[in-house]
Amino acid sequence: MNCNARFCIAAIAAITSLGPGRCRKFDIMDTMLHKLEKYADNLENIVQQRTAELIDEKQKTDMLLYRMLPPYAF
Repeated sequence: MNCNARFCIAAIAAITSLGPGRCRKFDIMDTMLHKLEKYADNLENIVQQRTAELIDEKQKTDMLLYRMLPPYAF
C-alpha cells in the first residue's frame, strides 16, 4: 500500500466536520484517527529501520561468505 495515498487528519476532519455545533462523537473520532495515524507512521518508521538493518546484515553475511568460499563458487 502506498503510504502517500492515505487520507491525512485534516482531510478526514474536513469530511466529518459538522460546523460549530459538532457533536462529541466526532471529537472522539478525531482523537482515534489521530492516534491511528501516529501508530501507522511509527510502524512505517520501524519497518524502514529494520529493513535498513536487514540490508546491512545481508551485506555483512555476503562479505563473510565471499571470504570463506573459493572464488570459483560464485
